[in-house]
This record gives sequence, C-alpha cells and structure tokens, in this order.
Amino acid sequence: MTTASSKGQRISLSASAIGRVNDILRGPVIDIFLEHVPAFRRLTREQAFDIIMNNPVLTDECLKLFRKKPQLFDNILVDARGRPVGGEDQTLACGRSLADVVALIVRAVAKRHFHARLAPTRPIAATPSLWRRLIARLRRSPVPRLRRKATRADSLYRALREFLLYEWQLPLIPHYVPLPVSVVRRLGPRILEYRQPQQLKTLLLEGLPPEDENDDSASAAIIGETGDAPRPARPGVNAEAMWKASQTLGLGRLFDIDENEMRRTIAHVSAVSGRTLAALAAAGLKMRETVVVLCTVDRLLGHTRMAELFGAAAGAEFLSEITALFRREGVAAMRDPANIREATQKIFTEMRKSGLVP
Repeated sequence: MTTASSKGQRISLSASAIGRVNDILRGPVIDIFLEHVPAFRRLTREQAFDIIMNNPVLTDECLKLFRKKPQLFDNILVDARGRPVGGEDQTLACGRSLADVVALIVRAVAKRHFHARLAPTRPIAATPSLWRRLIARLRRSPVPRLRRKATRADSLYRALREFLLYEWQLPLIPHYVPLPVSVVRRLGPRILEYRQPQQLKTLLLEGLPPEDENDDSASAAIIGETGDAPRPARPGVNAEAMWKASQTLGLGRLFDIDENEMRRTIAHVSAVSGRTLAALAAAGLKMRETVVVLCTVDRLLGHTRMAELFGAAAGAEFLSEITALFRREGVAAMRDPANIREATQKIFTEMRKSGLVP
C-alpha cells in the first residue's frame, strides 16, 4: 500500500482505510466545525459534510481553520497510542498520515466537482405502454444491468487523480474543469507547476507552450548505451528547462565539471521517467530542487545506474522509499544547491546501507 507522503505519488488506500478516514471526517471533524463555525450550527453532520465537500472554496476555508487553530483538533491528531502527532507524515490513529488525509479530501472534492459541473444531460425516457409493462412482468426476465459509459468527468479525474495531493489545489479545482483531458495527460506531473488560476486560464486559452507540443514523453534525451555522448535530445521542456536551471544554479561549479560534461549530465537526467518526476513532485520538489537532486545522483552513481533507478523501469518501492526520505530531510524547502546535494548524498548513503541501492 502506498501513500502520498511516504510512498511516492500514487495513493492506494484500502477500502477499510478509506472507511476509517471517512468515519473520522464525517464524525469528530465535522463536530468541530459544527461547534466553531456559526453557519453550520443548525445543520446535521451529513448536511455539513456534503456542503463542505461539494464546494472546493469552502473546503479550503475549513482546512485554513484547521491550520490556524490546530488545537481544536488535538484529540484527533494522535497516533494509535493516543500520543500527539505533529508531522505531516506521521501515522495517525486512523492508520494514515495527515498528508494522506489531505490528498484524499482533495481528490474527493475534485471528483464531486467534476461530476457536478460535467454531468451529461439525460434524455427523458418514454413511459412504456400498459401492454409492455404487463408482458415484462409475465416474462419475469431479469433486467440487464447497463454498464455506465465513462464521462468527461471520469476521464478528467483519472488524468488528474495521482496529482491531486495538496490543499493549495482546492481553489484550482474549478479551473481544472474546462481543461482538455489531452492537455492534462500531456502535462502529467507538470500540472503541479500551475499554482495560480490565471496560469490555468492562460493554459486553456493558449494551450501548451510550443516546446511542450513537441515533447511526447517524459524523456528529453536518448541515452547511448556505449557511454558515448548522447545523441541530440528531442526538443522538450524538460531538457531545456533543466539546462537553464543548471546554469542559473551554477551546477557546473558545484560539481566541478566543465560545460560539456554538464550538458552530458543534463541529457541523462532529463531522460528520467514520468513516474520519477511524479514521485519527486509528490515530495514537494520543484524544478530547481529536482535538477540538483538528479544531477547529484548521476554524478554519484553514474549514468548507467542512474538510468536503471530512475528510467522507464524505475521500481515503485524504490521511488516510494526515496520520496519519504526527501520529505524527512526537508529537501523541498532547501534553497542552497550545496545543501540539496549534501542531503541527497546522505539519503543515498542510508539507502545503500539498507540494501535499497546496491
């Protein structure tokens, strides 16, 4: 089972785990809002829950109240032994971390909103005649269950699901609705780079930037098996953006390599899989942190091992473990590239000791 906080990008919660989380949200959590939000005081638990979950902006306000007054939730933010839990990634009594619960809420709100906004119009069914009703009763034949066709709401939700992780996305949910599903699929984890409504509006009006239109996979370079210089990279936002970031951050100086070797390194790290980029995004890493981390790994382990760990065959368990370690070390909050490199080296030293990296 995987989680957003400690098991990479994908969250796979069992039915029992979802049930426990839902029971707490619909019960003790809603009770707190009923007591402390005057507008909810005349509502039942179920009414308040539905009103909150059906409105992304209201859900966001409720989470802001939670962040502003965490003391109201002290009895809920405890582990299985009743001890206070302060970290986003620590396991709560329900068996999930706070980061998991937030992601579950964001996904549930998005799914409701997509289906409400994109609900297909249903044709009015003609009333069968008396004779037809009588014949149907006499035949006593079972009514076949019609398989529901996937709607645009379903397709949009599936395209976004693994990237619906953070509470800052709640105000963006209405702005995800008009986006073409094809654009969302092309963006993949890069949808997390769009953090403002205006950015999504521009994306809707203008479409993907020209460089993205030419980027048909997460790879932006073809790696030569012989170790020679890689063949020219396909035009794509990943390789170009990573190169620019490496220049801005002065990574050539940081790793003490010349421009040609820096270009080789960027060509290799830009060929990581979409799953890898999603895992790093789940750990909160943006472009600058991602470039430093991947370059560090490439310089530390070499091109071949880098491709094995982070390429198309990247293992889910490995990515889950490394995502948890990046979160623990707080890499996403680091500003100095040297600190990011040092933290990455520390993480890989630990993973080698544990046998996750031979």
